[in-house]
Amino acid sequence: ETAKLELGSAQLGRSLPELTADFPFLSEWDCSMLQPERNWKSGGAGWMHPLVAEERVSHFKTWLHWLKEEKVVVVGHSGVLDPICGKKIGNCELTQHQFSH
Repeated sequence: ETAKLELGSAQLGRSLPELTADFPFLSEWDCSMLQPERNWKSGGAGWMHPLVAEERVSHFKTWLHWLKEEKVVVVGHSGVLDPICGKKIGNCELTQHQFSH
């Protein structure tokens, strides 16, 4: 999500309880790292991060780098994934990226 003026407003997400109500399988996932009170703000109509996605990429890349898992699936927007993978990713494109440790 980005808060670009040309989009009219921030693209707003939903809280974990709202998502779990619509997608019950999420209750089986480890969502312990989601801390909405710490890094997400309620915008009335939804939730948004105070920083635009482009400002959060380096933190996300560092977090991915330190994961212990050998393989990780990430689903997201190209504004986040393009700089991580170092290439332009198309809509609904499946791609692979390997971090060097």
